[in-house]
Amino acid sequence: LVRDGLREAIESNNLEMLQQPEPTEDSVPQVESGSDFSFTVEMDVVPEFELPDFGTIEIFRPTLEVADEHIDEELERQCLRNGKGDTLEGDFQPADRLLGRAVCTRKGEDEPFFTNEQTLIVLPEAGERGEILGLMIDDVNAIFAKHAVGDVVTFTIDVPEHYEREDIRGKTVEVEYQIHVAERIEPCTLDELVEAYQLPSADVLREQIQLALEQRRDEEQAIVLRDQAREKVIEQMDVPIPEKLSAAQVSSHLDRVRLGLLERGEDEQAIETKVAEAREDTERMADNGIKLMFLHQRLIKQYNLTVNEQEINQQIVKLAMQRGVRPDELRSRLVQNNQIQQIGTHIIENKAADAMAQQMKIVDMDADEWKKRSEGAEAGTKKKTSKKKSTSKKKKAASKKTTKKS
Repeated sequence: LVRDGLREAIESNNLEMLQQPEPTEDSVPQVESGSDFSFTVEMDVVPEFELPDFGTIEIFRPTLEVADEHIDEELERQCLRNGKGDTLEGDFQPADRLLGRAVCTRKGEDEPFFTNEQTLIVLPEAGERGEILGLMIDDVNAIFAKHAVGDVVTFTIDVPEHYEREDIRGKTVEVEYQIHVAERIEPCTLDELVEAYQLPSADVLREQIQLALEQRRDEEQAIVLRDQAREKVIEQMDVPIPEKLSAAQVSSHLDRVRLGLLERGEDEQAIETKVAEAREDTERMADNGIKLMFLHQRLIKQYNLTVNEQEINQQIVKLAMQRGVRPDELRSRLVQNNQIQQIGTHIIENKAADAMAQQMKIVDMDADEWKKRSEGAEAGTKKKTSKKKSTSKKKKAASKKTTKKS
C-alpha cells in the first residue's frame, strides 16, 4: 500500500525525483484494519524554474582558416606523440615522465588508504604546477629536481571539499612516491612519421593533416557554441540548489569535462591535467553542474531527444581514431571504467545544447580575438572564485513533503 500510494502521489503531482524518498522520523503510520492511514516521506525534487528567451542571447563562433603554421604545429605534436623514450637515471627536466609506486595516507593516520604500483607523473612543461594523482600540485618540478630513479619522494596534497571520494574530502593526504622508471621523449623525424602512417610522401601527410584540422575546427566551433549557450543560460537561471546533490554533480561534471577533452582529441596527460584543474573550483562546479543537469533534463524533454546504440558506436569510432587506437580496444576500456553510459549521456546532452544554441544570435569572430576574449573571461572567473572561497554560502534545498492516504 505504501509503495503504490507513493507512486500515485508522485505521478499525480508531476514530481521529478532526484533521489529515493526517505521516511520522516514521525512517519510510521498507525494501521488499523478497515481504516485509511497516512504516511510522510521527504525527497529532493527538480525545482520549478523559468528559462530565458534563447533568441535574446548572443554567442560567438570563432572563425579560422587552416594555414601552414597550424599544419607545422600539428606535425610537431604528432612527431612528439610518435617519439621514443630515452631512459633516465636522474637530472629530471620539464616534460620528463616518471613511473613509480605511490602510497597515500590521510594525515595523522598510519595505515594507507591507497597504493598504486604504476603511478605515472609527467613533469609540467610550463610553470611549476602539475597534476599528480588527479589533483593539481604546486612546485612539481622542484619536488623531483634533485632526485633520481630509486629515490622515495614525499609530499602532501590538500584535497578539495567536493572531491569525488568522500573519505578524503577536504583532508590533507601524505604521499610517498618511489621512482621506478624515468624517461624523456625524443620526437621522431618527419620521414619516420610518414613511414609510421604508411603514406607515400610528406606532402600527402600535410594534405591529410590539413583535412583533419579543418574537420577539427568545425567540431570545435560546435563545441564552443554549445559551451557558451550552456554558460549564458545557467547564469540567468534562478534555481534553488539541493544540498545532497553537490558532491555527485562534481563527479558528473568531471566526467563531462573528460569526455569533452576526449572529443577534442587531447592526449591522456593533457586530459588528466585539465580535469585536475577543474577539481580546484569545486563549489562553483557543483552549483553549475546541478543547474546544468536541470537544464539538460528540461531540454531533452522539451525537444523529445533520444540516443541510440548506433550513435554511441559512431562516437566511440571517432574517439578511437583521434587517439590512434582500435575502436574495440577503446570500447573495452570504456566498459572497464563504467563510461559507456556516460558516452550516451554526453551525446544526448550535446544534442540538447545544440538545439538551444541554434535559437540564439550567432556572431562570427576571428579565432585570435576569440582566444583573447575567452582567456580574459577565464582569468576574471578565477579571480572571482578565489574571493568567493572566503565567504560561506547557504543553499536552499529543493524538497517537498508528499503525503498520501492509501
